[in-house]
Amino acid sequence: MSVHNPDMPSTGFTLRWALIGGVALAVFLIVPTTLILAVQPAWMGFQRETMKQSHQYVDAKESMLLQWVAEYNELEVERLKYKDADKHELAQGLELQQASILARIKTEAQRVPEDALPPTVREFLDRHKGS
Repeated sequence: MSVHNPDMPSTGFTLRWALIGGVALAVFLIVPTTLILAVQPAWMGFQRETMKQSHQYVDAKESMLLQWVAEYNELEVERLKYKDADKHELAQGLELQQASILARIKTEAQRVPEDALPPTVREFLDRHKGS
């Protein structure tokens, strides 16, 4: 005959709490870990695509800025030719075009991280800070 100790929990009670603990462990540890591992490849692909697009964005801005600097410099050569030939009205028209290009360069340069700006563009902006 077995003696029942009232201070000891019953076997059914112990098994029930062990089962509840196992289910809780599965829900709070195993399921989230499985979900993370399942989603991780897609997330890594998203991050890689974002970085690629970010680099493409910066490269496109750099190319555009370099093109505008070249256009500005070409207009400067033309402006000096017309100014020397006493065609001041044409020279003033070119100055207005240069001012427009300079404003675009300054605006777009602010949208690119400063360390990503090509040295040519940085030097150009330094020369035209007061303009």
